[in-house]
Amino acid sequence: MTDPPPVPHSFGAGGIHALLGIEPGTRSADRAEVRMELHPRFLQEEGVLQGGIASALADAACVYLLEGHLGGTHLTSIEFKVNFLAAGRPGEGTLVASAELVKLGRRVAVSRARIQQGERALLEGLFTYLIYPG
Repeated sequence: MTDPPPVPHSFGAGGIHALLGIEPGTRSADRAEVRMELHPRFLQEEGVLQGGIASALADAACVYLLEGHLGGTHLTSIEFKVNFLAAGRPGEGTLVASAELVKLGRRVAVSRARIQQGERALLEGLFTYLIYPG
């Protein structure tokens, strides 16, 4: 498999990725990583990572992976399911979300995501996207 083209200008160029401070990491044709620091503003009432923020980070990893395959098309989430495995806690390290390609079709793409904080797995999820013309 050949490597995807360089990171498109859209990832992190504003919007939710910039708001959350999500930074692109490594990327190949079938795997990608993004990172985010766990700031106090991302915590829920119990002092742990809020689930919507975690889901957004996992989605960002999948988008970063898939953007390398789009070639003038766009994508939007049509479904995702996540399992929260452990609580993300401040001071325990950077959040690293990885995504791997499950299926890339002409109209639908599926990616699996995982968030880790150090050695602890926080989230596993499956994300489905609609691919549409630009």
